[in-house]
Amino acid sequence: MDNGKQQQIILSPITMDEWCEKMRAIVREELAAMQPAVPAPVKNGYLSRREMKEKLGITYPTLQRRILDGSLIAYRMGRRVYFKPDQVDQALKAIQL
Repeated sequence: MDNGKQQQIILSPITMDEWCEKMRAIVREELAAMQPAVPAPVKNGYLSRREMKEKLGITYPTLQRRILDGSLIAYRMGRRVYFKPDQVDQALKAIQL
């Protein structure tokens, strides 16, 4: 607004749908740029929680208890949890004791 007069702004001769789609694309790009890069899960022989619980024959809550009590060491990558394969043998020995 200039001296009480209203100014008219013309964006471009596109439809409202085209404009909305362009704005959505811009917002998606900006949001993607703001999010921290999460590395892709690196399996490289590591076991997932599901694989570990199946190999040990235990439930998820039991697996979590073993992590919390220190009998299993979990490696976090972002929101995922992995275990080293050699821990299976160690955990099986501990369970048999």
